[in-house]
Order: sequence, then C-alpha cells, then structure tokens
Amino acid sequence: MKVPYNALADAMELGIKAMGNSYMSTRTLRSQNRDVIQRTVRAMVEARAWAKEPTNRDAVLEVFKRYLRMDEPWLLDLYYKTYIEPIPLLPYTNLEDLREFISYMPDGNRVLQTLNLSEFADSSFLKRVQRDGITPRR
Repeated sequence: MKVPYNALADAMELGIKAMGNSYMSTRTLRSQNRDVIQRTVRAMVEARAWAKEPTNRDAVLEVFKRYLRMDEPWLLDLYYKTYIEPIPLLPYTNLEDLREFISYMPDGNRVLQTLNLSEFADSSFLKRVQRDGITPRR
C-alpha cells in the first residue's frame, strides 16, 4: 500500500471489538425533547442507509475525497470497505459488549461495573425508526 505508515494489525480482521459508535444525551434532553432526539436518530439511520446503498457509492466516495483530501481510487475504496460496509444500519447498543468494555476499566471504577446498563441504553428511538421503516432521503 502507498500509505506512509505500516499497519501492525487490523482490529477487524483480528475480531477485536471497538466501542465508539455511541450517541449520548442527558436524561433531561431525552425526556424534554423526545421529538428532537427521534428526528436526530431517524436522520442518522437514514444517512447510514443512504451511504450503504450501492447506487450511492460514488457519491460517498466523493465525500471521502473532499473531506480526506485524497483522490487515490484504491484508498477511497479501502475507506468505503472499512467505514461504510461494516456499519450496522440500526446501531443498537449491545449491553454485553458495553459491560465487557467497562470491565477493562481500573478498579477505581467499580461503581460503573455495578450499574444496571439497561437503565442507560434507550433503544426506543431506534425501535420506532425500525417500526416506521427506513427510507433514505435523496
């Protein structure tokens, strides 16, 4: 590859899970502005659906090209395969994965390790989008 660094390992190829695709808000925002949260979640899911649609691949690559300031087709293709193809359409929180990541924290974070995580993950917004159907806007 013509990338100016050497890859030591590929986390996806090694089956290493990564957290970082999270969307968070305060409880107050969630309870007082449910419509705003719902519309935001719908927009994110619709954007994912649009990006994953094969007919939009060239437009997605143009976005990569513009914001990454590169135009090498093989590298753009690599970005597409790495960042678009594997993302789930509906980013539900996997509580077991979250619990596992919390378990890696130092002993000083025992409070986090004893929390009921289902109190913090609200999938009702995603369920509504799924129920209503996902239609990417053009």
